Amino acid sequence: VQPVVWQDKVWVVAGFTGPFVAEVQIPNVITFDPAKDQLSTGCAIPEEFRRGSAGVVVHGDVFYVVNGATNGHLQDFGAKPYHGLSRFDPSDCSWTALAPPKYPRDHFEAALSGSKIVVAGGRNTPQGRGFEELFHWTVAPTEWLDLERLDLGWQQAADIPTPRAGAMTVVDNRGRVLIMGGESETEPCDGISAQYSAHKSVERYNPATDQWETLPDLQLGRHTGGACLVAASALRAGASLLASDAAGATRSVHVDEGTTGRPFYLLTASGVGCSGD
Repeated sequence: VQPVVWQDKVWVVAGFTGPFVAEVQIPNVITFDPAKDQLSTGCAIPEEFRRGSAGVVVHGDVFYVVNGATNGHLQDFGAKPYHGLSRFDPSDCSWTALAPPKYPRDHFEAALSGSKIVVAGGRNTPQGRGFEELFHWTVAPTEWLDLERLDLGWQQAADIPTPRAGAMTVVDNRGRVLIMGGESETEPCDGISAQYSAHKSVERYNPATDQWETLPDLQLGRHTGGACLVAASALRAGASLLASDAAGATRSVHVDEGTTGRPFYLLTASGVGCSGD
C-alpha cells in the first residue's frame, strides 16, 4: 500500500487484504483522520480498477494510481499484473483509465516531482510461479509521465542502478527522487539465503538531468517501510522520538540544503530488516 495525504486525511485507494500469498484487493477507498483518530470506509472501487502493490500520487486534487497486481503475489496462486494508470476523482468517486506505462511493475512507490509521476524500481511479481521466484523479476527501467502534458505519453528514463522492490520513495526539496532500501535476490542478510534480503543502498534520481547518483547507505537495511522529508527544525523538535530497536528503528540522514538555507533530513521508520523477519 502507498497511502497519500489529501485534505488532512490519509487515503488508501489501492491495496491488498488477507493472508500472504494469495491476498485480494480492497473493495473500498479507506481514509484515516488523525485529528479524530478515526478510520473510515469510503466509496466503492469499481472491480476493474482494484489492485494492490500500486504506486499512488495526488496532483490537482485528483489521485493517480499506477500499475500494481491482483490476487496476491505469485502466478501459481492466481496473481496477475495490473498494467495500467487510473485517475480517481474523490469529489464524485469516479475512476478513469489512462494510458498505461511501458512496463508492468508492483511493490514500488510512485513519486510526484513537479507535475511528473516518476516510477522507479519494483518488480513484476506475478511473473514468478513459485516462492523461489518471489524476488526475482525486478524492473530496471525508470519511467515518467507529465500530468500536465498527457499527450506526450510515458517516457523511459535511465535505469535505476540497483533494481529492487519494496523500497521507500521520497521526493527531496529539489524535486529529486530518492529510492531507499528494498528487497531483491542480490543482497545477503545476516548469512541467510539471498532471497531473504533487505537493501541498505540509497539512490537519487534527478528528472531534470535523467541521472542517478548514490547517497550514503541506510544504517539498517529494510524494506516495506515508510519515509518522509522534514525540515531540520521539525527534526529537532521530535529528536526524542528517534530511538527504537532492530528494524523498528527510526533513522535520519542529511539530504540537502533547501532554498531557504535550512538543512533537510530524511526520516525512515519501521520496515523489515530481512524479508524473512
